[in-house]
Amino acid sequence: MLGFNYEIRNFKYVDGEVSIDINEAERLKDLVEKQITKKTKFFGDFINKCSQQCNRLLKLSKQIAQIKNLKQLKNDELREWFEKYAEEVLKMMPFLNIISIMERIFEEKIREGLEEKLSRKGEADLLDSFLRALIFPQQNNFVIQQLDELVRIAADIQKRPKLAQKFKSEAEDVEMWLKRNEIALYSKLKRHVKKFGFLNMYCYEGQPMKIKDVILRLQELLKEDCRKKLTEIISRKREDLERFREIITKYEIGGRLREFIDYAQEYLYFRLYRLDILFMAGYLVRDFIEEIGKKMNLSYDEVIYVWHKEVLDFLKKGIIPDREEVKKREKAYATILIDGKLTIFSGKKALALPPKKKIKRTKKLTGRTASLGKHQGKVKIVLSSKEIDKVKKGNVLVSIMTNPYYVPAMIRAGAIVTDEGGILCHAAIVSREFGKPCIVGTKIATQVLKDGDLVEVDASRGLVKRIK
Repeated sequence: MLGFNYEIRNFKYVDGEVSIDINEAERLKDLVEKQITKKTKFFGDFINKCSQQCNRLLKLSKQIAQIKNLKQLKNDELREWFEKYAEEVLKMMPFLNIISIMERIFEEKIREGLEEKLSRKGEADLLDSFLRALIFPQQNNFVIQQLDELVRIAADIQKRPKLAQKFKSEAEDVEMWLKRNEIALYSKLKRHVKKFGFLNMYCYEGQPMKIKDVILRLQELLKEDCRKKLTEIISRKREDLERFREIITKYEIGGRLREFIDYAQEYLYFRLYRLDILFMAGYLVRDFIEEIGKKMNLSYDEVIYVWHKEVLDFLKKGIIPDREEVKKREKAYATILIDGKLTIFSGKKALALPPKKKIKRTKKLTGRTASLGKHQGKVKIVLSSKEIDKVKKGNVLVSIMTNPYYVPAMIRAGAIVTDEGGILCHAAIVSREFGKPCIVGTKIATQVLKDGDLVEVDASRGLVKRIK
């Protein structure tokens, strides 16, 4: 699909964290760089193929969502649809696995080109600020679209003080009142849920967004001046674009370097878009998956932990999965591939896997600036999507990496710090959009910081300092 064959034979998925063997990652990087040398439009082709596959998965998921009378489908019919869906999801995998490799290549190539230009002018110290200024997504992904829409709705509410006062009640009471008294606004919230409902789900986990969830988000936003916030968002985007054009013109950035910058901007959009489509697909087929679970006498929350082969064994042969084993997977599971041989751990065995080596606590740690700013706040360590509710307004969100499911916590946070990632990672993209100080690539933040630590995040210096 990508123009070359490569099979990953060593990887780990433990506690929600995926890691590829370093040697395999380097070999894959070499293969991609060879493709670039042979085919200058490799990245353009990659984006086109990714877009086409996203469209195919989305089209099939919508077809499944429109199936009427799911309860009346026989097992053979369910199996046929399930196999079609599984095949399209599987075809998405190359676009997931290669993305971190492409991130490294983009950053290295652009850094190389800029270093050369800036060194000639004696301005090498501007490199990191130029990288942030030149690389930003040209299109808004669904997360940003949703935030923009919510800020606009909140700004309209604040124009009407009596309506804003109503939003201080309990979310359930606000919903009932809107349904009776503010039909136009209630309808707008219903459209919002229909458009962005999948964003509450991480793959197949979580619950689809409801109007109550939107009201809760609006209540958070209404604590701020949303008209001012909207002006700031528009102004920041305008300034980013002006700064981009200024650098491109002043430093005569063209040729292969400009091509890499353009592709990097597209990549930033597709980096999140491909995940959005996977989550949207899971959202659309939720009823379908739930129906298969009912036939197995499993709840939806249980059936999503049934493996692909077990689903087919049930639909073909009537073999019901071991419910006790499924329950163990709900608590914890890990998959480890060594030399092409896959071993699956669940429950206590997954939890007992060797933990990372302990690192001594330190007062300071450094990383890379992803988004400028300074903030003091209490640390909240978030190691999985199940922990995002720990993060309250003004906390410092500390994670190994972030993903789209973390966004509500990222909005509440005063600053964001991650172990992994570069200037093109998810945390970098979202923090810049929200104007949150962000430091990535610290390597050890989740291990040396603890919940409740008071820290100062000085993103301009790439420094996290523990105060107490």
